[in-house]
Amino acid sequence: MTGMRPFGKAGRITLREWERLKWRDPRADLLAIGLVEAEQGRRGTPILHDDLRCRELREFLYLKQAALFSHCISTAIIKAPVAYAMHEAEDYDCLVRWRGQHFPHARVQLKEVVPHLNPKASIEVELSKLSKYANSSQTIVAMHVNQTGPLVYSDIKAPATGMAEIWLYSSISADQGLWFLYGDLRSARREGYEIPWPTTLR
Repeated sequence: MTGMRPFGKAGRITLREWERLKWRDPRADLLAIGLVEAEQGRRGTPILHDDLRCRELREFLYLKQAALFSHCISTAIIKAPVAYAMHEAEDYDCLVRWRGQHFPHARVQLKEVVPHLNPKASIEVELSKLSKYANSSQTIVAMHVNQTGPLVYSDIKAPATGMAEIWLYSSISADQGLWFLYGDLRSARREGYEIPWPTTLR
């Protein structure tokens, strides 16, 4: 894939609303998150990813996931800087935008698979839940696969859903320094990309 296409056309009122959102730089946010996590580790009180699921930190978890997905598509697919903004609506959790004609936007719904916390959870089970979105053709799914052990991505079947695209991303190193982006599950030409956690702003 050489680029990510925007989905749907937003009306003027919606665009004005989106422009007022707090647009963030995913690289800058991931750098800041990395520094905080490293400092906590040095103090002997490391921040584990599972810790972010508590009610008090859940907003931070969503921010981290949105920044990670934005960084992944910026590096591997769009190959240009992107910005993201948290904005929960009926079928999406955040927005991404990048340079192009009229500043293209894409709506993104954040999902996560956590088998070690819920034995009944699996990629297939979580993907099957997307069938309820029959009229979400303007929304991309970004699913964080948070599980240990080998995973054959090419064996994963696309669910019956109205979602525009489905992307999976997962850490493939113990220190979370390297990530893997795979998709689009709905495409006949799926691709996988290895993306390092950013260490510089550019």
